Amino acid sequence: MVNKEVSISDEQLKRIGLDLLNFGLVYIRSISGAGHFPKREQAIVNDVCYRMSDALHNLPEHLIYFNRLLILDELEKLALTVSRIPKTNIVQNPTLQLIVEKIKLLSGDSCCNTQ
Repeated sequence: MVNKEVSISDEQLKRIGLDLLNFGLVYIRSISGAGHFPKREQAIVNDVCYRMSDALHNLPEHLIYFNRLLILDELEKLALTVSRIPKTNIVQNPTLQLIVEKIKLLSGDSCCNTQ
């Protein structure tokens, strides 16, 4: 998961946090705005959207009132959420891969392989 002792500056951490927040919102919009799905697929999309929004909802406050440890905690929660996203085509897209790449910057490993 996310390495709490990661050796990046506060500014770099803020930038990564903002990027992940942005990518997370774009990801939620990209999978939820795709149209109407059969019930089973819609349930998967709804679950992934709920989990992603839950993982992201505290991040803006921690970025505004910069708290390094809480930001890293939120990003770890996001990494765990991403690692549990089903490997179905309906929720896999390039935005998710951008999220994975940003998380890898903080973890130094393949914490959330989604392919």
